[in-house]
Amino acid sequence: MIVTRVLIAIDGSDLALRAAQQGAALARALKAQVGLVCVVDPATLPVNDIGIPLDRTVADARLEADSFIAQARGPLGLAGDAPALIRVGSPGPQIVKAAREWKADLLVVGTHGRTGLTHLLLGSVAEYVVRRSECPVLVLPAEKRAG
Repeated sequence: MIVTRVLIAIDGSDLALRAAQQGAALARALKAQVGLVCVVDPATLPVNDIGIPLDRTVADARLEADSFIAQARGPLGLAGDAPALIRVGSPGPQIVKAAREWKADLLVVGTHGRTGLTHLLLGSVAEYVVRRSECPVLVLPAEKRAG
């Protein structure tokens, strides 16, 4: 498998940054281009009186996503010209779509590693991405587990 483009999903969390650091290190070792994707999920934003996300809220969340990406570039060792894809929608489908459109050879995501009822109730973006991505997916756990 030849990897020339690595797309890393980032959301501003410490988990995503740790996964992104490992993904960026792998991309450097492979001499691959790195792109970052951050998804604004309207379902997690405050809503107006009739339950619809406010346009201003979505716009603010897009600015915050842009800030996450800008702040991550330094620790990841990425130049300012590394592609940054900001999407609005459900994270799993938007990450898969971004990888397809950017023609990623590898997709990197972090996971909290939830199981049982928590996984059932919250779902898993990483699981969705693994099941539906057209390219290989590297899933990095929240933290190293004692073994």
